[in-house]
Amino acid sequence: QTILFIMPMQGLLLNTIALGGAWERYLDWQRELVNLVDARNSDTRIYGVEDRPKFVLESAGAQQNPFIDGSHITRNAGIELFTCLATQCNSDFQPTRLDSHSIDSYLEQVDALRRRYARENPAELTKARKWLNLDK
Repeated sequence: QTILFIMPMQGLLLNTIALGGAWERYLDWQRELVNLVDARNSDTRIYGVEDRPKFVLESAGAQQNPFIDGSHITRNAGIELFTCLATQCNSDFQPTRLDSHSIDSYLEQVDALRRRYARENPAELTKARKWLNLDK
């Protein structure tokens, strides 16, 4: 059996993808990957956690932040994630199994959390716009 895990990104990075004009492509590659794996009827399973507020909405630099830098998770977050893959857990880190039946609702939740992060952290998006030279 093979497990593919789509590593999460923090809300600012998700919004940076959107500001760069690549949001739909970001969602589409996940959808395409899941549909490709599903079509093969193999023993491969795909999981994601960008539908979990604990990852997406966590402020960069917050205490117990699951990220080192917004895209690489801490050792503790990794241990918790993979423990939840191996056994049932009641954690904010519980990954979502992705297949052709779940991917659309998963990606809708990912998009909703990205937009929520933008609403709750407008100053962070202002900084990102400056970094990307989008204010000119």
